[in-house]
Amino acid sequence: MIRNAIFHLPTKVNYTNLPWCTYTDPELSSIGMNEKRANAAGIKYSVWKEHFKANDRSLAEGEDVGLIKLLVAEQEKPLGIQILGPQLGN
Repeated sequence: MIRNAIFHLPTKVNYTNLPWCTYTDPELSSIGMNEKRANAAGIKYSVWKEHFKANDRSLAEGEDVGLIKLLVAEQEKPLGIQILGPQLGN
């Protein structure tokens, strides 16, 4: 992106591993691929889910609303993770 701004050299930016957070209640955060993108790319994956109440942060803050979802490719390579829970952007 700096090359585009300073040197005017066009480059493509890959936003796949850029983390983001949607400030709703509870908040939704993600990094990497989600199921829709993995399906579109033809990647075989499995989904691991855990309720947020089983997470250490949830226990420390007394929160029990939320879900953690991890997409894993073959050889257990992580593709992406999505987390729904309180105050994830902090």
